[in-house]
Amino acid sequence: MPSEAAGALYMASFVVLRSALATLLFPAFLVGTDAEAATAAPGEDQPIVARASAGHCRMIVRGGGTVFAVWLTGLVPGETFLITDISEDEKIEHDATADTSGNHFWISLPAVRGKSMGTATVGLKASRCQMSVSYGWQM
Repeated sequence: MPSEAAGALYMASFVVLRSALATLLFPAFLVGTDAEAATAAPGEDQPIVARASAGHCRMIVRGGGTVFAVWLTGLVPGETFLITDISEDEKIEHDATADTSGNHFWISLPAVRGKSMGTATVGLKASRCQMSVSYGWQM
């Protein structure tokens, strides 16, 4: 069983890698802060594979293969909320913070060692909404 320090180092490395992938693979997502522009920014480059809405909140997942971009809009600006990424029974939960416009973006990497395809689920628990979406991935 890994030590708590090793687990923290792993999560910090994962967040840095995820941010680097976001910049390299989905640069169009990093344009603007307006909620509608944010969800429309990727254009045709990446297909929408899942979407959900609850109250004021919307979640859109775009991508393919093993790299997916997740946009959240309609959150309380500056709010801290819980994100859950599950893929083939492997679960990662972490807190995230909405920007000053109530948006949040991250990259989900659902691939699981030893599997060539599977189903991922992304969940959100925030003060205004709670929702989840599922989508398939493959190597």
